[in-house]
Amino acid sequence: MSLVSSAENIEADIDHIKENRSVEVGAIHLNIIRRLPEAAVVEVLAGKKNIKIIERTDEPMAGDNPLARDVRTALTKALTNHAGNPSNIPAISPEEMPRIYSGIYGLGPHEFRPEDILGAYEYTQGKIRRQDGKHKDDGESYFTLGINHPYNVRSTETPSILPKNAITVSP
Repeated sequence: MSLVSSAENIEADIDHIKENRSVEVGAIHLNIIRRLPEAAVVEVLAGKKNIKIIERTDEPMAGDNPLARDVRTALTKALTNHAGNPSNIPAISPEEMPRIYSGIYGLGPHEFRPEDILGAYEYTQGKIRRQDGKHKDDGESYFTLGINHPYNVRSTETPSILPKNAITVSP
């Protein structure tokens, strides 16, 4: 899940993962963060195993970044509804609660590349570790993309996600 600025690149990476790894994955991108469409978010995420929320901001003292915080709140409300506290948000059972991973990108002049998004996927699948050696099984659900940081995740695969026969030109 991401906001507008990163969605197209993430979707291209997701297409690459689907085509080359034969797994079911998807991308959700939001055009707005306030007011989060909680009911729609819960309906889409209920029952998923893992979700990765990637944001272009870092609020280290907040516990979660804004979008991750809002998604976690919506899913928690849905769990509460399962326990008998009805609201306009659909109820989900504890078994339907996905594990939430939160990542950041784009700090300073640094963008993310396809190998960074692949790294986020591989990290949540338990295939790689963060740069500091931590693994998802250590309970770590936070990562960074595109920067030299202890929490950085990056795949060793460096695919081109450009359309067929496309080229890039650098200044």
